[in-house]
Parts: sequence; C-alpha cells; structure tokens
Amino acid sequence: MYGICDNEAGLPCEKHNFPPSLLYASQAGRFCSEILTDPWSSEVCCDENQTDKLTQLLYMPESLLGKCPSCFNNLVRALCLISCSANQSQWMQVRTTSGSAVKGVAVYISPEYANEVYDSCKDVNLVVTGKPMTDHLCGRNENSSTCNAEKWFTWIGNPANGLTHFQIDFEFGTVPGGMTLFSDQYSKCFQAPNVRQ
Repeated sequence: MYGICDNEAGLPCEKHNFPPSLLYASQAGRFCSEILTDPWSSEVCCDENQTDKLTQLLYMPESLLGKCPSCFNNLVRALCLISCSANQSQWMQVRTTSGSAVKGVAVYISPEYANEVYDSCKDVNLVVTGKPMTDHLCGRNENSSTCNAEKWFTWIGNPANGLTHFQIDFEFGTVPGGMTLFSDQYSKCFQAPNVRQ
C-alpha cells in the first residue's frame, strides 16, 4: 500500500512491487516518527498523507490509554508498521478494494506478540471511566473477564471503532506459504516505552 486513493475515507492505494520511498521524521507525524525513521529518515511504504491520516486517528486512544505509555506505544507501533512498513507484503495481503483504494487487508500476526501487546494493556483503567480498557475496547458483548488478545485485535481492526480507516482482519498463527507472521518489539506495562522485549 502506498499513498491515499480515497481522501474522504482515508483509504490507502493498492500498490504492488512499488519501491519503498524515503520518509523523513518531520513527515512521519507525531506518533510514527520514532517508529518509522531511524533516526532521521527511512525507506517505507507510505507517504506523509497516510501518516497524517493515522495521526488523526491516534489522538483518541492516546487520551484513553495514556495511563500506560507502554500500552499505547505498543498499539501505535503495530498500527504504524501495518500502515507503513517496507516489509508489509511479507505478512499482509490486500483482501478488498474499491477501485484502486484498499478497503480491507489480512495481517498474519504472531499469537505470542499479540498476547504480549494485549497483556501490556489489559489491566489499564481508562482515564475517562476508571474501568478496565477491556470493558470498553474489546467488543460490544465483551468485558474484562471475556476479552482476550484475539478479540481485542479484532476490535482494533474494525474501522467503525476509529483506530483504522480500512478493515484489518488479524489472522492468528496461520500464514500462507511464503509469508511470515507479523511481530515486533514490545514493552510490558511496567516498563518505560523505550525498554523493548
């Protein structure tokens, strides 16, 4: 994926065999700059318009999950990499399009990584309610006793919940031939966001 093909809906363009482009820290937005640029620029599969759209979406979870910077940073890292990683074709497939705009993707995610990211967030109480985030951010009929990593990532991937412009179907543990599972560094909730496992 590269660029925005439906500006109103914020949908990225479907691009195959598109060479990564240079993105500077100043173009990567408030949330993705440290993740995507090392230290000043990196080759990625997104542009400034995409990071601007993603930045707009990430203000809401920052206000909700701000009590645990590591939880929020783990979530941001995942969303920035899904949107922009130069390696996205290794663990992501486009599933649905509208013209040249991507409406849905499958991300083949490591269950161990998903569990670690979820574990960094599951005990965080939301700033606005004082209740566990899993009571509100896991699905309509879920709560802290029924939520788990798979249900939480499924909730994250639904554009109706405001964390992504396109549908992300997280596939846990199964991966088509020639592909790998998406995984990344993470921090536990009791660790500073820059301490990574």
